[in-house]
Amino acid sequence: MITIAIANHKGGVGKTTTAVNLAAALAKRKKKVLLIDMDPQGHTTRNIGVELNDDQLIIGDVLNQDAAIEEVIVGTPVVNVQLAPAHYGMADLSSELQGKPSSESRLQAALASLTFDFALIDCAPHQDHLVYNAFIASQGLIVPSQPTETSIEGLGHVDDLVSTFASHGHHIKPLGIVWTSVKSRRAINRDIMTWLSKSSVGDRYPPFNAFIRESNEIVNSERACLPIVVWRPRSIGHNDYMAVAKEVIERCRRAGI
Repeated sequence: MITIAIANHKGGVGKTTTAVNLAAALAKRKKKVLLIDMDPQGHTTRNIGVELNDDQLIIGDVLNQDAAIEEVIVGTPVVNVQLAPAHYGMADLSSELQGKPSSESRLQAALASLTFDFALIDCAPHQDHLVYNAFIASQGLIVPSQPTETSIEGLGHVDDLVSTFASHGHHIKPLGIVWTSVKSRRAINRDIMTWLSKSSVGDRYPPFNAFIRESNEIVNSERACLPIVVWRPRSIGHNDYMAVAKEVIERCRRAGI
């Protein structure tokens, strides 16, 4: 199973949108996908169209070692995509895990028995024990980012975390940056995308050739709580995420993961 963390330490860059739509796009390419919501806000759970019952087990129960991951996983409206959900009950989980045995590798241990083609982990936009669990469990990393200076600042914080884990023996392979909300006609967008592709950061996090163009339909699909890949086939958003999914498969193959 190929496990990929989807992270950026800047909010509002399309991270959750990318996690949900990439999962749906990979599923449409005949891959069996587990989507893991590691953000206590639970936006991934909502955006994939899952409503939780009050007694529903969540990924936080797995990290607390109160449930096996098989008990947590639920189906979604998207064929071939299953979900390990989250909700606000996880808000204090990171602090609760501090100091507990193997607290940063519990997700990795839980995923060991699963047989999906891909597991995609949507991370919260900061550093805590939930993000540490996601990184340790992952072989690859995708960084969604808008082509703006503030979004790229978040990439720098992610890179610092990757380096920290590498120094402790866990090497997560950056698959690259997925540009989101791209306005191709804006010179500043084009300039930033060109600059980063030629920079040292671009060497470590090579931008995907495919990118996600700004689209009102993507916003509307989130209001409908369905991925654009399912909600509006053949739309701009559908085509962009299908292209990214194809490139993810190829980049994983080239990276040997």
